Amino acid sequence: MKKVVSIWLFVGSLFTPIWAMGASNLTARWEAWLDKEVAYIITPKERDVFLSLKSDRERGIFEEAFWLQRDPSPGTPENEFKIEHYRRLEYSDKYFGRGSLKRGRETDRGRIYIILGRPISTERFDEGTQNLTPSELWQYNGEPALGLPPVFYVLFFKRDVMSDFVLYSPSQDGPNRLFQGASQNSYDRRGAYKALRNISAELAEASLTLIPGSGADLSSMSSLASDILLSGIQSLPAKKVQSEWAVAFARNSEIITTEHTANYLPADASVFLHQTDDLNILYTIIEPSRLSMSPFEGGVIAPLRLDIKITGADGGLVHQEEKDIAIRLSRSEFEDIAGRRVAVGDLEPFVAGTFSLSYLLRNSDSNEFSTFEETIVSPERGIPSLSRLLVLYDTKPVAQGSQLAPFVIDGQKLFPNSTRTLAKGEPLQVYFEIYNPNAIIGEGMLRYSVDGETANIFRSDEAVHGRRYFFKTFASADLRPGHYTLTIDIADSSGRTVLLSKERFDVSASSTIPRPWRYDKLYPPASHPYYDMIQGYEYLGLGQPAKTVALIEPLYDKKNYSISEALLLARAYFEMKDDGRVVSVLEPAQKLENAEASLLLGKSLYRLGKFREAIPVLENTMRFTGQTVELLNLMGTSILGIGQKERGLSYLRKSLEMNPNQPEIRKAIRDASK
Repeated sequence: MKKVVSIWLFVGSLFTPIWAMGASNLTARWEAWLDKEVAYIITPKERDVFLSLKSDRERGIFEEAFWLQRDPSPGTPENEFKIEHYRRLEYSDKYFGRGSLKRGRETDRGRIYIILGRPISTERFDEGTQNLTPSELWQYNGEPALGLPPVFYVLFFKRDVMSDFVLYSPSQDGPNRLFQGASQNSYDRRGAYKALRNISAELAEASLTLIPGSGADLSSMSSLASDILLSGIQSLPAKKVQSEWAVAFARNSEIITTEHTANYLPADASVFLHQTDDLNILYTIIEPSRLSMSPFEGGVIAPLRLDIKITGADGGLVHQEEKDIAIRLSRSEFEDIAGRRVAVGDLEPFVAGTFSLSYLLRNSDSNEFSTFEETIVSPERGIPSLSRLLVLYDTKPVAQGSQLAPFVIDGQKLFPNSTRTLAKGEPLQVYFEIYNPNAIIGEGMLRYSVDGETANIFRSDEAVHGRRYFFKTFASADLRPGHYTLTIDIADSSGRTVLLSKERFDVSASSTIPRPWRYDKLYPPASHPYYDMIQGYEYLGLGQPAKTVALIEPLYDKKNYSISEALLLARAYFEMKDDGRVVSVLEPAQKLENAEASLLLGKSLYRLGKFREAIPVLENTMRFTGQTVELLNLMGTSILGIGQKERGLSYLRKSLEMNPNQPEIRKAIRDASK
């Protein structure tokens, strides 16, 4: 009985008007859109994302993308879904709100009509029909692929003559409730059904079950199948849309355009942190469900951009980078890979720490995009640890060239199995490594274990023998389709586990699984300054400018001046309040007319009290950026510092016009005006 009550409470709450939930911090226009216009069709995930947006600009882009996601014919002038939705809202208000204190869209009939549309047939039964309570029986064709039966009923009735039509539940209401007055109590269940059958066979059947032909039992309470159907109607809009687009929008709202949001592609991904003697390098594979290519110079091209956002354990931004990846193929190469997914490989050096990563892969031509997020631990030097277990579908021996390629380790090119799914009988291939191994680890034992959902499948062990990189293959012919866990641990001489790592994998019932075609972005050799530069940015983002200086100072050369190296070094000096060195590093940059370098130089000269030198630098900065509050304040106080009172005050007053909420500037103006 508890089960029946809990499910009915769920169904009942399901059809509580969503606008009763309210939406805080929204203007009337957006609150009406969310709670009155799209309340029944917005998915819970989309709703959460919309409520998290900070500006009306973001909400406007979200609204456009919301409708694009539902457009059955993108690229045409009209969005048929949107037109039909607003027609249903108008129809519901016009016909279902009569005699009600609610708008028609807020009633049960309005809700069902908005979600399902016009029924294929409607029967109305008024109170003059053998003492029936007013009722309406709607019939629909369902979509089995979305969890609905091929044909089903939705029945509405009035609990009393003065109330609104409400949804009928066979399990909670029963045939008697379709009669009014004394008739409701004069029948038992069977008698009420027979009386209804004399009026309408379909109404009688719907009183027991909303699913025709499901064989309802007259002798007991109706099954919960009808209540499950009503719940399924509520969740129907969510089944028709991939809500992940909204999550991707929230993560990348400052980058993604409206055109991109309509072209979200799910993607599989793999990451692995590889440690060399000198570097920690994160290898990444992102595998979109589709990759569109455009004609280009007799072949095809996919112009991709990979945006990487790295945040630290405290949530602060550590580093952000954009990378262009242009995949060019001849016509014959393109035909060779037709029908296969494409896996895009990349790499990124990392300093030690725990990081959250957000990846966004965009196609500039097709506006398709994919995203994924991951958390990694980049190991501190000197502290032993075991890597994650990387499930593979293949490895191939390769010669190490002058360039670095993702997932090339110890003379082997690794092909990550991003879904961690094996075909039936396919061997389980795994790569892992020991970070910072010491003597105890080097003399330890590796222990392998594969476990099913209920029992261990096999165990084995071997000596570490001082190795740090491991390629392992395990036979899986005896593994039935299902879920498994691979555990690898390292034990010391006493048998105590000192390091451990686990990974889940699946075995499919299929004998073959299509594997993607691979494209890797290539990088310069490990000795190239690129790797020190990226690590320098990361240290700066972590609030460790001294480590940035230690990396970048050896690269800085005034004779072969590099603005990127000079800027990074100057930013680190600035954070350390070493303004004299900032000036020394950036003075040559004035010839290059770089806005960031000019601003940083001007601020350092200001902090040094060299106002006469700072003023022309700050004026030059305004040529690039225009007048900003910060620049106006720096200019005003610098000019006051050289005794030009009225000119300095004019800059500060202009700053107050742009941002009145500056009490310290108001005080400076009062003090200077005395």
